[in-house]
Amino acid sequence: MPELILPVYSSRQCFNHCAFCTIPGATGGCYRKMPISRVFEIMCRLNEKYGTRVFSFVDETFEGKRMEQLADEINASGKTFFWHGETRFSPTLSTDVFNKIYQSGCRQIQFGLESYNQRVLDLMKKNTRVDWIDRNIHDCLNAGIPVHLFFMIGFPTETKEEALNTLAYTENVLNYSKQVCGVPYSTRGFTNFGLVMGSDVWNHPDKYGVSVMPKSQYEDLRLEVDYVSGTGLTLNEAKSLSDEHHIDFYMQEVINGSDTIDLPQRLHISEVTWILDSIHAVRYKGHLTKVKRRLTSLNPADRIWLDSKTSVVLVEPFAYFYNSEYHHVYAVSQLVYLKLARLLEADCSISLILDQGDLELTRAIEELLHYGLLNTNIDADYVMHDNGFQLVKSSFVKEVGRSKEGLRVLLSCATHRMCAVNDFSFALLSLFEKPITKNEVRDILKKEGLSTSEEQLNKLVDNCMKADILQLVR
Repeated sequence: MPELILPVYSSRQCFNHCAFCTIPGATGGCYRKMPISRVFEIMCRLNEKYGTRVFSFVDETFEGKRMEQLADEINASGKTFFWHGETRFSPTLSTDVFNKIYQSGCRQIQFGLESYNQRVLDLMKKNTRVDWIDRNIHDCLNAGIPVHLFFMIGFPTETKEEALNTLAYTENVLNYSKQVCGVPYSTRGFTNFGLVMGSDVWNHPDKYGVSVMPKSQYEDLRLEVDYVSGTGLTLNEAKSLSDEHHIDFYMQEVINGSDTIDLPQRLHISEVTWILDSIHAVRYKGHLTKVKRRLTSLNPADRIWLDSKTSVVLVEPFAYFYNSEYHHVYAVSQLVYLKLARLLEADCSISLILDQGDLELTRAIEELLHYGLLNTNIDADYVMHDNGFQLVKSSFVKEVGRSKEGLRVLLSCATHRMCAVNDFSFALLSLFEKPITKNEVRDILKKEGLSTSEEQLNKLVDNCMKADILQLVR
């Protein structure tokens, strides 16, 4: 049975009045809060009545000091609770506070980043400082708590350079979270700025250099209005920039060209999924790397079946496999899918697959097993290092653009992980089109008179394995 998550309010309204937000005017009254002792009492009562251990704080902002007080209550009680909530960056949040909060069961903190540019933050009336942002995120991740960063692109007068700075910063945070802190569940969520009726920008457009466009007779119930900005990104430029950097955009583009399809669950992971993954540490192996196994290395009697959390969507000319637990996706031709479907109906074994003599089918099944879309009755193989193993470039990789530093950004379309490489490294990856060891790569480079240090080659391989661009093959 799925884990029961219950919402809890510890406060109403919001004590800040951000320029883009309508919450202070829409929810009524003033900021008011419940005593933390009462909040903890409600959590205990819900736990007794429904057996839930997981709580979602739905406050507009859960003050850092109150989060610390709740942590004290939970830790003193010895109860095993898990929870998450949204708070603001603050100079009062410290390493000790985040450690205490983690110990109490906090498994995600959502921050309204909005921008990583002090000028834009001040114009937004965020009442926060960039140095608070850096310190809070660093301390939060090092305490083991994943973060979710909300931000927007195209706030009035924001330039393209400022928007790209925020995008680059959040990407660096996600990489730092996963690769340095060992916290793989941090996420980000963003869209282009929307001008909402009732916000300070709508009430005082001249202050923000925008002109509000009149609504048509068919838009009388629409709360968001179109606008023209005198400086900075236009509405269309902001939307285009947001689309270009959004993982859903990349995935849909890869899946079906210029068209889009609706998968069984959005590829942009919901907060509930990530929080439960964080609580249960779903399939996270830390510094270990999963080995992709050839079918010929498995026991011929082993069975293969479709994972219970895998769905298949047919969109000509492909069949798309999507697993809602791992959030992995993989595409095969519908001809390969029909062959596989017939085998699965026949209680498929490794020997039955190999007897088909169909290399394309065999390779597709190996990939589907590797990404957890198909299952077999032997456990997956994880190893510490790549020494002695062959490496191969994933067949489901796309170059999605250039980073701010001019590096090529590569996306694993199966796991939606990314990494950036320079032009030389990008050319070097062509050596991995077929299985090859690192020693063999070194020999080729030496023969061609190309010099690269052991450290550089190891770094390239390590980063590409973490991003699922390169795979270990047994």
